[in-house]
Amino acid sequence: MYYNPFTQPNRLWGQSPRPFDAANFASRIICPVRVAVGFSDTTCPPCAVYAAYNEIKVADKAIGNGIGMTHSCSERFYSEFGAWTRECVVNGRK
Repeated sequence: MYYNPFTQPNRLWGQSPRPFDAANFASRIICPVRVAVGFSDTTCPPCAVYAAYNEIKVADKAIGNGIGMTHSCSERFYSEFGAWTRECVVNGRK
């Protein structure tokens, strides 16, 4: 039988898991970060993504705006963020 944690009670605690806002945890990020935001995303609305991004205190951070992008990332972000990741690995940047 399939167990859906969002609609069925939690077997351990007797309740469904609570939703959380990433902005509450973003201030704990201590590594370089890149964030993509889709302006047509209904799962993670742009205002929520920007609220989380604004709480990130590291100097090496960037946000990419996907005008018309939904919850999936476009190829542009995969290539840009992939190049950044490869550069970090090659240069040993932390």
